[in-house]
Amino acid sequence: MANEPKQDIKHYLEYPEYPAATFDLVTAAENNGAPAEIVDRLNQLPNDAEFSDPNQVVEQLENIEGSGKPTPEHEVA
Repeated sequence: MANEPKQDIKHYLEYPEYPAATFDLVTAAENNGAPAEIVDRLNQLPNDAEFSDPNQVVEQLENIEGSGKPTPEHEVA
């Protein structure tokens, strides 16, 4: 998460009950006023994934970024 410190992202993920599915994380982030960039990144998580805590979410997001998978700002139209 090049533009958002880990702690900032975790702030938006405080309120879903864990374990939480990707849909729950996206909904919580939106309800907590997360910027569109964070919501877009959360939407890149696998739909069938379940996360035990915010640290696991951040770790998975970092893995996605490290894999070279395009993030929304880098997608080619």
